[in-house]
Amino acid sequence: GHDLGETGQISLPVRIRANQMVSNVTRIEFNKLVSGTVEKTIVIAQRALKKANLKPKDLDAVLLVGGATLMPCVKEAVETAFDVPVRAAEDREFLVAKGAALQAVRLGAQVRELADIVKELPVADILVANKTAHPLCITVVDPMDPAKMRQINYAMIPEQSDIPTSVTDRFAPAVDNQTGVRIEVTQGKPGGPVEPGEIVYSLDLAITPLPREKRKDTIEVTYALDAESMIHVHGKDLVGGGEAEGCFCMEAKEKSTAA
Repeated sequence: GHDLGETGQISLPVRIRANQMVSNVTRIEFNKLVSGTVEKTIVIAQRALKKANLKPKDLDAVLLVGGATLMPCVKEAVETAFDVPVRAAEDREFLVAKGAALQAVRLGAQVRELADIVKELPVADILVANKTAHPLCITVVDPMDPAKMRQINYAMIPEQSDIPTSVTDRFAPAVDNQTGVRIEVTQGKPGGPVEPGEIVYSLDLAITPLPREKRKDTIEVTYALDAESMIHVHGKDLVGGGEAEGCFCMEAKEKSTAA
């Protein structure tokens, strides 16, 4: 309910149990408190441009959405970082919620009341799609030097893939007469070595032991990412018929890693 937008200082009533006081906050102090978050926002925006193979000069303007962008320091930071016109809708604090509602309907919301309400919202002729923020890989032995058994990341679902999506590929055991394989889901750089902390899920699959030359492309692995950020992993031995499957939530893994 307080507006620090155009004023240099405001007085905020603070109540601690039975005690009450007034705290003065200046714009300079406030900007300093939120500077870290504003800087992080700029970094994320720059990263999004890079992933889209765009540069600031390719933009007509930057559109501010979300209530936090009402802070003048956000607009100033965006103008400095991108040097393009910065615009904002009058109801910017509601746009994120409206976008989420439109996305919910696009994913097949079944609640009639919600669908009817959202249909009344103005919709531009644009495509709204969720994308994967990270690649989802599987651990394999480096085919360029199999003798060293060096493990690398092989991309199953590339970064910026549409959600939901499903990918199936086939593999072979690393050595002769293996009785099982471990399917390891990683978030590492495709083609790069598997680093500690990159393995986010693993699944064991029993297989029929045979010489490796008879087992080419006989282990089938499927990664399926659904609209709820659940990743379903399925492995099948095409020789013996054995199967294994499991699933995990990508968002939960990312939160635990960040913690």
